[in-house]
Amino acid sequence: MQSRASWGISALSGAIGRIFRIGPEGGTRCNRAPAGEIFLLDKLYYYSHLFFKTFLVRVSPSIQPSLILGATIGLPLAFIVDNAYIFLKCQASSPWWFISICLGSMFLSLIIYEVNNRKEIVIMNEPKFSQNRKMNLFIMILIDIFALTCFFLNAPVGKYLLKLCY
Repeated sequence: MQSRASWGISALSGAIGRIFRIGPEGGTRCNRAPAGEIFLLDKLYYYSHLFFKTFLVRVSPSIQPSLILGATIGLPLAFIVDNAYIFLKCQASSPWWFISICLGSMFLSLIIYEVNNRKEIVIMNEPKFSQNRKMNLFIMILIDIFALTCFFLNAPVGKYLLKLCY
């Protein structure tokens, strides 16, 4: 029987594998995926692209949607890692952990969508969460609010977890 820690690690690695579609050969398949295969990150990238295209009309095409996607993924991930460290070690973590996780997710997003040119496939397929336009907007706003909430709640939650230790 698996321990709780090993079960949690295997569940987390399975979830990350489903999000990034890590193939059995070890490399990411995002750049080699067939045109019809769409992932959660692709949907988030597409809505980041639409947001950038809608509100920043006069700006030339850039890497902004990839950076927005990286921040949307990186902020909750950094929140989880930072507070798990505080909970397990009973000491405050370095702010460089939070910064490096966020920058690392932005860098990973840049590699997937800009370097491997996955953005062309995503923009061409126009992936959606549902057929209803308002529902798609509502889902994306909820995801963005959740990411920003993780950013602002990191300090109070960490402080609370430190109080539980002593």
